[in-house]
Amino acid sequence: MPFMAEFPSPNPGASSTCDGLSIRGDYKDLNGATWAGIRRCIVKDVVFDAGAHWQTAGGDGGLFIGGVRKARVEGNTFKGSRDVGFYASASDDGVVGGNYVVRNNDFLNCFHGVAMKRGVLGFNISDNYGEGCVRMVTIDYIVASAYGGSVRNNTGKKCHVLARVDQGRNITVQDNLSIEAGAFLADGVTPVAVMSPYIVVLQGAQDCIVVHNNSTGIHPTVAANYPSSGYAYAVSNAQDDATIKSQNNRLINNRATGWRGLGVDQGVNTTMVDNELIGGTVPQFLLGGTGAYEVRVSQATRRRDFSHGINLADGSAALVAVGRRGNDNHGMYFGTNLIGFAIAGVGQFIVDNRGVRLPTIPTYPDDDAAKAAGMVPGNLYKAGDGTLRVVG
Repeated sequence: MPFMAEFPSPNPGASSTCDGLSIRGDYKDLNGATWAGIRRCIVKDVVFDAGAHWQTAGGDGGLFIGGVRKARVEGNTFKGSRDVGFYASASDDGVVGGNYVVRNNDFLNCFHGVAMKRGVLGFNISDNYGEGCVRMVTIDYIVASAYGGSVRNNTGKKCHVLARVDQGRNITVQDNLSIEAGAFLADGVTPVAVMSPYIVVLQGAQDCIVVHNNSTGIHPTVAANYPSSGYAYAVSNAQDDATIKSQNNRLINNRATGWRGLGVDQGVNTTMVDNELIGGTVPQFLLGGTGAYEVRVSQATRRRDFSHGINLADGSAALVAVGRRGNDNHGMYFGTNLIGFAIAGVGQFIVDNRGVRLPTIPTYPDDDAAKAAGMVPGNLYKAGDGTLRVVG
C-alpha cells in the first residue's frame, strides 16, 4: 500500500496491500453514518517479522488499526516492514478513531516505525526504540489532519528522521533522542537518498510544541552524503502542498550535537527559544519564514547571548519586525544592508550601507513656518537651501 510517494514499491510477487494483522473497527449504517464497531483493542507482546530489512522485505505493514475508539499497542517487535511497522488511522472518511497508545515497542529496519494518519484524534507514542528506520515516527496527512497527540521519550538509532509531523495540529514532540542519525540500505553501507536527515521536522504543522529533544549527531557516512543539509530541526511547508505553511509552532530547549546546523525555519510565527547546537557550523536557525523570532544559547558561555542571539525576519514598513502590539506598521524593520524605522507604514528614518536617509522630512523656510505647521522644539526639518535645522 505505500501511502506516500517516496515509499519504495512492493517486491515482485508481494501484494501491495498486505499487512501482518489488520484491525478495522469502523462501519457504516444504512443511512451512511460512520460508527466505531470496536470500543477497545489491545495488541501486546507480538513479533511482526517481515524480514531483515525493509528494502528486501515483502508485503506492507506489520500491524494496522483503524476506526477503533481506543487502542493500545505495547511491548511488540516490528522487523523489516517495507512500508511501516505499525500504523493507525481513523475511519476512511476520518470520522471515528483515536485515543491510540503506542509504547515500549521495538521497530527494527522498518521504512517507517510508527505512523498516524487520516484524522486520528488523540494519541500517545512513547518509550519506543527504533533502529535502522528511515523515519521512526510519522504523523501524516491523509484525508484529515491528526491532532491532539504526543511523541515522547522515544529513542532512534541510525534513523534518518526521528519524528516528522505533516499537517498535524496541537502535537507535542518531547524528550526524544536521536543516536547517530542516518539510515542505510540493506547492504549496510549505502545511505538512503529519499530525504535529508533531521531530528524533528514540521511540515505544514500548526500549534505544535517541540521541546527537550536531543541527538548525539549524524553517522559520518550519512553526513558526507548530505554536505549541504544536515540541519537538526526544520519547520517547512506541507509535503504535498507548498501553500500550506507551518504556523504558530514552538521549538524550545532542544539540543543537537555534531549536526551541520541547528535548524531551518520557513514557517509563520515560529518561536525558537534556548535551542543549542554543539560542534556544528551554523548555530542559529536560518530564518526564511515570517513573524519568527529566536533567542539562542551562546556556544561559548552556554548562556543566552542577547548581543547576537536574537534573529528576526526582515519585516517591512507595513509589517515591522519589532513593534508595539496592535500597531504592526509602527516600529523597526530590516532589509539587505538596511535598518529602518516606520510610523504608520512609512519609513521615516533609514540607515543603509550608503548612510542615513530621512525620506519624509518636511521642508520649511524657517522655525516660525515649521511651528505653524505643528512642529515642536526639537523636531528636525529641511530648510529651503537643503540644510537640516532643529526647531528651537
